[in-house]
Amino acid sequence: LNPPLIGTFQDGRGELIAQDAVDGRSILVRGVWSGIAPNAHTYEESYSDDGGRTWKPAFIANVTRVTP
Repeated sequence: LNPPLIGTFQDGRGELIAQDAVDGRSILVRGVWSGIAPNAHTYEESYSDDGGRTWKPAFIANVTRVTP
């Protein structure tokens, strides 16, 4: 199981953070949802190995619902 993400959604933006480990090192993982609309949003996942002082983006997705 993955560690739980903890955070909030407020004013159209969600930021959730979890602690994880990579190669025996402790890191933070942050997921940010923004531009939230009924049929689209942006999601960015970043990693920090310095306690959250700096973040390195690893994945950015602009998601749009496909309508039939």
